[in-house]
Amino acid sequence: MALISPNDNTAGAPLAGEHVASNGGGIAFLAGNTTFGPLLDLLNVSDPAVTDDLLLRISLPEAPNDIVTASGLAFTPQSDVSATPENESGLTIVNFTGPDVNGVPPMATIRLPDIDVDPDTPGRAPSISEPMKPCPIL
Repeated sequence: MALISPNDNTAGAPLAGEHVASNGGGIAFLAGNTTFGPLLDLLNVSDPAVTDDLLLRISLPEAPNDIVTASGLAFTPQSDVSATPENESGLTIVNFTGPDVNGVPPMATIRLPDIDVDPDTPGRAPSISEPMKPCPIL
């Protein structure tokens, strides 16, 4: 086993690194408590020779106990064995990817019911007194 690259982090800001997860697509998630408080760091790890490609840094409300990723979300549970109603533990959920696929945003259309209270006027004129139920098409 050989070291490909030493720590390239020259910014002086420590990376959160108590808990590490990967999404399998070249992004590593480091969560932990640093001198800047509890953080979640997202790093590009697609090139093992580059160890400082910080994509995003997110402040967390509490120090995380772990990190898990699934479906474009990062889950960082915070728990305290002495949790009381005044000091409850929690779960932070971070959406780290957009809903697009390969740079193409999702498309949605809405089909409105064929309600027209004034058929003699061009366009649709729905009644303002009756509820309308749009049907989203994804």
